[in-house]
Amino acid sequence: MSNLYETPQADIIDLTNDEVITPVKYPLLAIFTAPRRTVLYISREKPNYLFYPIIILYGLITSAGMLWDEALFEFGLTARVGGWLGYGTVGNLIYVFAYGLCLKWVGGWFGAKTSARDMRIALVWSFVVVFPVLFAVIAFAVIWGIDSPVPDDFALHLFNNPPLAVIGLLAYTAVFFVWSTVVCSHAIAEVSGFTSAWRGFAVWLIALLLLMVMLMIFGMVAALVIGFGAAFLMGSSL
Repeated sequence: MSNLYETPQADIIDLTNDEVITPVKYPLLAIFTAPRRTVLYISREKPNYLFYPIIILYGLITSAGMLWDEALFEFGLTARVGGWLGYGTVGNLIYVFAYGLCLKWVGGWFGAKTSARDMRIALVWSFVVVFPVLFAVIAFAVIWGIDSPVPDDFALHLFNNPPLAVIGLLAYTAVFFVWSTVVCSHAIAEVSGFTSAWRGFAVWLIALLLLMVMLMIFGMVAALVIGFGAAFLMGSSL
């Protein structure tokens, strides 16, 4: 017989966090049209999901131009492929972590209360939108070949006498890079707690400019150190 005065038993519901995370079944597709929901789900439920594979594939796509770099052709195909793989993987990993810190820093100016990890997730998942550009890279390799370098004045030649096929590939590529920027703006806004994607875009742009300035300063300092070091060694040998 039950005790009428017994305290009712029920599951305890945590009311301190009323945020409901909607599961995303196919995040690689959902990121194209639902960036906020996708990034929220990934950052809260699967922060490491495909993180490094996305970085590597994006780096290989965006640095594929090294395969046709005129300055690298004298070193042979092996050197070009090795440079492409090294820069596309290690270089892009460094870029993501450095840019993530800049995003976290600049986001704080706008009142964002998030971590560098979540900023990196927002950035990296916007890379997925660029993946269809891989088809443009393959098409360019078929049209141009891999045994001929792209000359340094290719852009000027393209402007004066644009081949229709190349124009189509450039337009196709531009669409996805622009949409990736839109997706990244929404993703940054989501992890930062902004309602406006324009604030996310402002954080993205200012952080990018800040990163460029930091890289320029680092390059100048490195050049000075190398220059002074070389001069010191030459002076010591005399």
